[in-house]
Parts: sequence; C-alpha cells; structure tokens
Amino acid sequence: MPAPPKLFLTLLYKLEGPHTEFTVALELTTWDSGSCHEGNVTSLPEPSNRHHPRFLPAPPPGLAKLLASCNRASNGWTSRCYELDLQDCSLRDLSLLVSRQQPSPQEMPFSCLLGEVRVLDAASVAAAPPQVQNLLASQLWWQEGPTAEQLSLSLTLRWAFPPGQAGWFRIFSQGARCRQGQTAPRLLGLAHACLYRAVGLAVPRPAAGQSCHLELLVEPVLHNELPVDPQLWGRLVLVYSAPATGTGRDGH
Repeated sequence: MPAPPKLFLTLLYKLEGPHTEFTVALELTTWDSGSCHEGNVTSLPEPSNRHHPRFLPAPPPGLAKLLASCNRASNGWTSRCYELDLQDCSLRDLSLLVSRQQPSPQEMPFSCLLGEVRVLDAASVAAAPPQVQNLLASQLWWQEGPTAEQLSLSLTLRWAFPPGQAGWFRIFSQGARCRQGQTAPRLLGLAHACLYRAVGLAVPRPAAGQSCHLELLVEPVLHNELPVDPQLWGRLVLVYSAPATGTGRDGH
C-alpha cells in the first residue's frame, strides 16, 4: 500500500524471564523502487527498502493527548512511539527487532510479549475527526418498570456521520436523574450503522408534576481506534415528566 509522507508508530511490549538485557525496535520494509527515499527528499539519501523509525522521547506538539502513553511502563509492559518520513514509497512488511544490549557470542534465551503495534498516518491523526450530527430519538415505548419506583423505556436512536469514517459506535446512557447531579456513563451497546434500538431501559419514575432527564451519548470509534474528544460525540437529552395530579394517562 502507498505510504503517507509521515508515519507515527506505537509499540507495546513486555520482556519476561531472567534475561531482559534486550533492545526492542521496529523495522519497516518497502517495495523496491528507485524513487523511494526516507526523510526529506532534498537531502537526496540513498534508496533503501529497509527503514528504521526514529524513537520519539516525547509526543510531538498537538499529539500529547493522543500519544500520552508513549515511553511509559506499567506492570512490566513498555510503550514506545516512533516517527518515520518517507517519499514515494509503498509499504511491504513491518518487523519487530530484538537485539542484545551487549553483543556476545553466547546464546541467551528471552521471552517478548507483543501487546500492540499501530501504524498511523500523521495527517489523519492530526486532523480533527468529524462530529456526530442530528442525533434523534423516535419510537418511544413506555412500560411499567422492574420496581414501583421505575419505568421501562424503549426507543430508537438515529444520527448522521460521514460514511467510512467510523468502524462502529458505542452507545452510552449518562443515567436518568430527577434531581441535580451527574452519574457515570453506562455502556448500552454497539452499533455498526447510524441506528440503534435500546430496549427496556430502567429509568426513575417521576413524581406528579416532576421532570426527569435521560442523557444518551453516541461515541464514534474510528478505524484507527484513536480516541475521539467527547465534545464531538452525539448527545441527546430526553426530558420526561409525570402528568399533574388529577389528569388522565393522556395528559388531559
């Protein structure tokens, strides 16, 4: 596949066993081409089909949140970030290189667990993703809830998002409340289209004349699985209430 001019790569790995004196790195190979070069084309480097991404000691400006896990260790797992500039190249293979820190003719066993490798187009990660638009609820169906203090709500959510931009969507409920306060989002399910049917949501039963709020969220999950700012999620607040005392079920 054609390589973009600039790549960011992330690597998550863990060395185990009695011998951990090893260095882990990445290597990219490209298809043989007389026009494929690494780095700035004005420097006129020698063509090569093996490329070793440069280690990033810190995330570049503007990507600190995205690459916040770079160069951290947790429970033995190590995270590393790299960058690579290419000109007129097509990607072929991605390899993991494990080498000893001190060369020696003696064999030394080791165990390396690979957690994750990501190859990211720098232009795409720097650009802000689109926002979920026109989140609407329809086909609302109210029923008696599992307890006397609750109602059961089923509804259909629809929204708009550019085709091909998301692999799927996560649907959350922020929690229904009849008083001031905030609750943690609760995952309702996943959607692979701009449509989701929620069935049997237990929500508080409002007192007579009281209003309650139910907040629903739609988070797009991009193909590269990079996080999307919550400000770009779809957000819908449903306000429901009980009729005042003395009115019928139809509100009259």
